[in-house]
Amino acid sequence: MPRQTLPTISPGAMGIDALARLRPQYDVSMEAVVIRAVRAAEFSCAAFAASVIEEGADRGNYRLEYLVPSSDWPVAASLRGFVLDRSSVVAECSAIGYTAKRSERWRDQSIRVECVGVPPYPWSVHPRVVGLLLSPESEVALDQRLTYITGNALDVRGPGTKIVAHVVNDATANWGGRGFAAALRRAWP
Repeated sequence: MPRQTLPTISPGAMGIDALARLRPQYDVSMEAVVIRAVRAAEFSCAAFAASVIEEGADRGNYRLEYLVPSSDWPVAASLRGFVLDRSSVVAECSAIGYTAKRSERWRDQSIRVECVGVPPYPWSVHPRVVGLLLSPESEVALDQRLTYITGNALDVRGPGTKIVAHVVNDATANWGGRGFAAALRRAWP
């Protein structure tokens, strides 16, 4: 991934979805794309990887494996080795390809977190999570748009009210007989 070939990414456009769209162009892992984009960024952000703690008192929580900050973002240094609470957005990436996005407080720092589940280590059944930490300044632009996440639409994740919108052709005679409509009906009669 030559740095010169990466498009310039503005703070408002830096996100896990934009990087996922870049990944196939370079035929590299999601982890590699996130790290390269952060190293090329000219604003405060960081790449991270986290994995589930398999044993001990913190079993089931996620630990940050590493952080790669852009230029000189001091928040990143204070988070190395941080054990995340089970309610963290990172835990929502419970399958490969699932995405999650939310603003959270990590060690008394307000941070925008966008992440995706990636393949686990060979000895684990839990996916690793790779993602971006964005400064609160980026949050203004990010919170004013619709947030798309990838995952199971019947497994609503995260706090707050959620809307599952299913658009169908209302002229059809057999609406809701199969597929997603039937699954919706079973989940929420």
